[in-house]
Amino acid sequence: MNIAILSKSDRLGGGGGRCAEDLVNLLKKNNVNVDHFARSSKYTEIIPLYTSKEKWIYHRLRSVGFQELYPFEKKVIKKYDIKKDYDIFHFHDISSAISPLTLKWLSDKNKKIIWTLHDCTAITGGCVNPLDCTKYKSICYNCPQLGQFPLGQNIDLSFLFHSIKKHVLKNSNIQFVTPSKWLADLVYSTGYTKSYPIVISNGVDTNLFKAYEKDIIRKELGLPQDKFIILLSSSSFDNPYKGIIYSIETIKLLKKINPLILMIGKIDEEVSKKLEEFHKIQIGYIEDKKTLNKYYSSADIFLNTTIADNFPISVLESMASGTPNIGFATGGIPEIIEQGIDGYLVKNRDIEELKNKIMEFYSDYDVLVKMQRKAREKVLKNFTLEKFFENYFNLYVN
Repeated sequence: MNIAILSKSDRLGGGGGRCAEDLVNLLKKNNVNVDHFARSSKYTEIIPLYTSKEKWIYHRLRSVGFQELYPFEKKVIKKYDIKKDYDIFHFHDISSAISPLTLKWLSDKNKKIIWTLHDCTAITGGCVNPLDCTKYKSICYNCPQLGQFPLGQNIDLSFLFHSIKKHVLKNSNIQFVTPSKWLADLVYSTGYTKSYPIVISNGVDTNLFKAYEKDIIRKELGLPQDKFIILLSSSSFDNPYKGIIYSIETIKLLKKINPLILMIGKIDEEVSKKLEEFHKIQIGYIEDKKTLNKYYSSADIFLNTTIADNFPISVLESMASGTPNIGFATGGIPEIIEQGIDGYLVKNRDIEELKNKIMEFYSDYDVLVKMQRKAREKVLKNFTLEKFFENYFNLYVN
């Protein structure tokens, strides 16, 4: 069996690339022939879909709204398919990287195509998540997110790309997969797909992401023992999806307990400035997963106020590290967390209720300790890489 896995990037580019890379590594470990293609990657073993010149042209086209229109990647796919004769083409996050017309071309060649959707772009005119907009149910136009990645800056062509995607979805033989039932329901409700997507949850390496004793790991990392530590996965203050503003507002309501804010990920000075009255430690982006695991495990809770997400791997990694997710009931996250048992979720944007629950856990720390233990148990039972691989391998062979 020869498999081609295609994604926007490697794991540094987000959840879709991370899932693709994990799957490639697991397939190789099980002696399956697999090639990984991506628009861009720092790893030499990943085959580039674009030349540097094509990438330059693509970025110029995207800047004016013509993203994903010309299938630059076709010649690379064709070249390798002639040599390998792939049995399966498995696409991941194609937004801003691969034209949907490429999937239609492969479908017309009677190739087996699997498309794992990591966001909503397959059914929209380009936005990652429509938020409160419902135009994607009929036809996109006058896009309220024009200028926000991955949409272009100048020309609103959401109607064109939405029409192209609807045509591809309705007229191609594609097996759709989603990590969450929430996204599967959303996709199927449009009527653009021929069948209900298969739901295969994301997985995490539970040998790599493990739970340390918090006093021991804090001592190793030089973190205070007597502080209530809130883990914050930092992102751009202007990102409309990650909801970092709600994390900031929630933390400001917690002055009474004077928490330590542990910020990992991209450093945004605007976020830091708005939390200047609190003791905070900015770690920045951590590429080494063992180090990331240690910081995950050192915190009391992971504060996650994303308002548009699917099935975030960061939640699984944090839970596997013994740190429960406390945040908003967004997308597929309620499918991960059992309320009050291994985490807690409140209605989107309800920062008052979020503050109240954090104060409860701070006051009754025994409850929080049980929740920390249960969080890891949940991942061990349902969201391991072994289960992730088994589910995809069964899909490949059936």
